[in-house]
Amino acid sequence: MLKNTLFPFTLLLVLLCGSCKKDKLITNSSAQLEFSTDTIIFDTVFTQIGSITKVFKVYNPHAQPINITSLELAGGNSSNFRINIDGVSAHKQENIELRAKDSLYIFVEVTVDPNESNNPMIITDSIIFITNNNIQNIDLVAWGQDAWFWYSTGGTYFFPINQAEDEYNTNYTLPNDKPNVIYGYLTVDSSNTLTIPAGAALHFHQYSGLAVDVSASLHVEGTTDNPVIFTSDRTDIDYRDIPGQWGHPVFGGIWLYTESINNTINHAIIRNGNIGIKADSTANPGTNTILTITNSTIENMSGVGLLAYNSTIKADNCIISNCGQHTVALPWGGDYEFNHCTLANYWTYAARDLGQLVVSNYFEAGAKKQHWSIDVEFNNCIVHGNNTEELVIEEVEHPGMTFSYQFNDCIVKTELNTSLSNYLNVLTNPANVMVDGVSLNPIFSDVTIDDYNLFEQSVAIDYCTIIPGLETDKEGVSRDSSPDAGALEYLP
Repeated sequence: MLKNTLFPFTLLLVLLCGSCKKDKLITNSSAQLEFSTDTIIFDTVFTQIGSITKVFKVYNPHAQPINITSLELAGGNSSNFRINIDGVSAHKQENIELRAKDSLYIFVEVTVDPNESNNPMIITDSIIFITNNNIQNIDLVAWGQDAWFWYSTGGTYFFPINQAEDEYNTNYTLPNDKPNVIYGYLTVDSSNTLTIPAGAALHFHQYSGLAVDVSASLHVEGTTDNPVIFTSDRTDIDYRDIPGQWGHPVFGGIWLYTESINNTINHAIIRNGNIGIKADSTANPGTNTILTITNSTIENMSGVGLLAYNSTIKADNCIISNCGQHTVALPWGGDYEFNHCTLANYWTYAARDLGQLVVSNYFEAGAKKQHWSIDVEFNNCIVHGNNTEELVIEEVEHPGMTFSYQFNDCIVKTELNTSLSNYLNVLTNPANVMVDGVSLNPIFSDVTIDDYNLFEQSVAIDYCTIIPGLETDKEGVSRDSSPDAGALEYLP
């Protein structure tokens, strides 16, 4: 009886001891680690600003554990790069045992030191792994760029680092020899002018933007070959097409305040913000914010591309595309003219509740509607997107207020009644004929890659009549005597 009792106990003890036995390390000199990548690349990193964090995995593909004798940054403490090894920040670690078929994470960041150069610089280093006398490495590469830095001082305007405050409170030309990185709202003070020359690049931090105060002016002077860029300060490819990265969701990215005058924007690319341009006359509705925008692109906004309250805006040869709410919203009166503009909204991040173009003569202020007259004209334009209805016309009759809108020689995706006199030679829903879910007559070349050149059989080709002064398209291509609708003339 005692023998039978001891046998199970002895067997259990043997099993427990066997389970406690440590697996033998693999020491074969041919045994190596595997990695999820062989190179970590950071796109342009501005000096003094840390990069995003990138991560890669180190694998032990073997059936036995392996000892990483050494894991270190080749540049040591002086490296621009920083690493974090499974939660431990250090430029070097030794004797890391990696279990069979297991992995660990390496996190990498970089900060670039200024070099007082306008040209980009390349920063390199590597992470060296030594296992069983094998040396393996992961290359680290970062493109660095010196920049002008603008930041808030808690007042109403901003200025570059090391520049006296009163030096900026005058007419000013923004430098274009290297990028401008902006924290907060870069503000053009009252009665002054900010000129942004061709080739300038403005990179805004989260919730940052450009504001133009009362009686101040903004002049953006881009060219076909050297547009002015407005975008975020995150330049890595992971952030290349992420909307909502800059600009306040209420005030907008470029905020033209009440009575800002003679604002001109030519050949600008405004992308990846909350609201691209907000022309705001709500503080003093008896006056207008004035803007002329030409040959420009506003794209990939989480909210609205162009939002205007009781303003005066003329837009020629512009593409406004892919916005979470509207490409153009004119919700409270004003005087607007759009010529040869392409409004294309194929937003895919979430469903849009309303059409991309909104024209209205009232503004909701709590339970009260405030009204103002509106006069809107669209000539030779395209309004198209992935919603069934892309046009919203909202009129509330009010004594003394006029509501005037007109579409001439346009292509508009709408189910509204276009037999009214407000529509002259307007083609609606041209892409409704579908075969196997594919339109027989797409308007654009490829909306999936934001290519708004016209498809070779697009109905927009030769659809319009010439508008004096707009004999060339957004890219400087000559229009013929029967120009195409939209901002871009078709090139075979």
